[in-house]
Amino acid sequence: MSYQTEDHFSGLDRSKYALDVVDHIYAVAIDPDRLEELVKLWTAKLGNDDELANDLTEQLSDHFARATTIVIRGDQEVQHASPKKTGDRSPVIGINLEGSILNINSVGARTFGLKEFDRITDLPFTEESIEILMDGVQRAFSDRVEQIARLIQLDNKRFEIVLIDPSGQTQKKEDIVELRFCHITWSAALATLLSRTFDLTPAEIEVTRHVYDGAAIPQIASARNSTVSTVRTQLRTIYDKTNTRGQVELLRMMIGLAASRTLQQPDEISAADARLKSSDAAVKTPYPKAEHEHRLELRDGRFLSYSDFGSANGKPVLHLHDYFSGDAWPAAMAEEAIRRDLRIITPARALYGKTDAYPRSSHPFVQFAEDVAHLVDHLELDGITLLLRAMGAKYAPAIIHKIPGRVTGMVGVAPELHLVKTGEPKSASQLQHFFNQACSYTNPGLYEFMVRTLYAIYRFLGPEAFLKRVVKGVRDDMAVLRDPAVFEALERGLEFTAANGHEAAHLDGKTKYTDGPDWWVETKIPYHVIVGANDTVPRAMQTQALIEKGAAINLTVVPDGGFLVFFSHQDMVLDILSQTALQNCGE
Repeated sequence: MSYQTEDHFSGLDRSKYALDVVDHIYAVAIDPDRLEELVKLWTAKLGNDDELANDLTEQLSDHFARATTIVIRGDQEVQHASPKKTGDRSPVIGINLEGSILNINSVGARTFGLKEFDRITDLPFTEESIEILMDGVQRAFSDRVEQIARLIQLDNKRFEIVLIDPSGQTQKKEDIVELRFCHITWSAALATLLSRTFDLTPAEIEVTRHVYDGAAIPQIASARNSTVSTVRTQLRTIYDKTNTRGQVELLRMMIGLAASRTLQQPDEISAADARLKSSDAAVKTPYPKAEHEHRLELRDGRFLSYSDFGSANGKPVLHLHDYFSGDAWPAAMAEEAIRRDLRIITPARALYGKTDAYPRSSHPFVQFAEDVAHLVDHLELDGITLLLRAMGAKYAPAIIHKIPGRVTGMVGVAPELHLVKTGEPKSASQLQHFFNQACSYTNPGLYEFMVRTLYAIYRFLGPEAFLKRVVKGVRDDMAVLRDPAVFEALERGLEFTAANGHEAAHLDGKTKYTDGPDWWVETKIPYHVIVGANDTVPRAMQTQALIEKGAAINLTVVPDGGFLVFFSHQDMVLDILSQTALQNCGE
């Protein structure tokens, strides 16, 4: 797909543009790994037109809601699926531009009876399907950007969906495209998914099945003892409910739904995960451990989950956790914090860990502050230092309002500071730009869809491949992932974050600040901020903007740090945290 610049879309009929985006929304729902395609299309067409973005988000809200349903159901299939056997892997064939097979996995060899240096024409497909595949191969070689999906028919009339991936190479570094095959069948589960997602009636489900099987309208009418006119009317209703524009789009969506989640992970991802897992025995279990976990019953009957490790008489550090790596600490870092006489207490916000949801009528900041106040009273804490990580920093003002005089210092590590608008560094990924410009705090429906999709990608790819994707392009963060102890902590943090399908992260992201920049300028509580110079979010620029407004912030910019500076510079974080806690105690 080629992406046009903003100028090409001036005066464009918005309904036509919306249809284009709808197609991509469902492509993402069917295959969440295509999220970046939607981001590219959206940003290329919108440019910086916030008015158009808001207008289209309203038009597309129902589509995002339906697509979110598909993502959730697909993610549940991944979580509850039994482990796949090696023999169940998909056939994969590597083809050069001339149609010669240069790579083929064992499943492909067994399935098609082919070997290296055979030709694509030797595949047991119809002549038309061979032409479709070769056309896709040629397109993939000419535009090596995105996967191409093609529906092809075998000689025995069975259909397959083929993903044509242009990113392959042989061991000799020869460029190839990979053909990954997925057998598709109609199933009761597909019928149920279509019914629940699009409210299709039993009669409409039966019509869609005939379309899926390739029947023409007269054949459908004959099979159902109906008239052609009735079938056409039913199809128009089906198109309207599914927001598709004809049989081709409807068929593509259904095939995608049938094929979703059935493709295996690339061999290199599985191998990489296995390498990391092989080192588990040598890595200490990250903190907090099971014995550190507690649940406190609140006044309204809800339960607050929190962790607590360190000496009961240690200097209290109230850790407002990250939305990405959660509450996790590498074991060595946590043990060093304990040696420095720090007591780390981490209350889990609503839906993280085992904390119950907030009452519907409450504001998340206010309610969490009340929950934390109850915890502080329960543990009899005073002279508290706040450790603010990423999204956790948003909640600091409400907590300090609620327990005045008991917080005496703050340390922010890569804190969320969307209080001051600044430019973004060139290193920011397109996905990060999209979140900042199109999603954050303005379009909740779009934000929820994005968060759900990222969570589904995590479940599908596994922790290592997902983490590499999140931090790609930031050399310092990529280096951190190579430390097995850090990876183990990040994996634990992801599970803490994802305990409720990322509903918690969605709640964090869509909640607007109750305090603006003035609060950070006026507060008298000492605040030390640690950010990486290579973070893809401009936290250093945002912090400096607050300082210029008069905020008494001590800023440390780590030259060789990224977003994961908490993990990459553990000693520095502990030094500053210890010094802040000691000053609080007057020592």
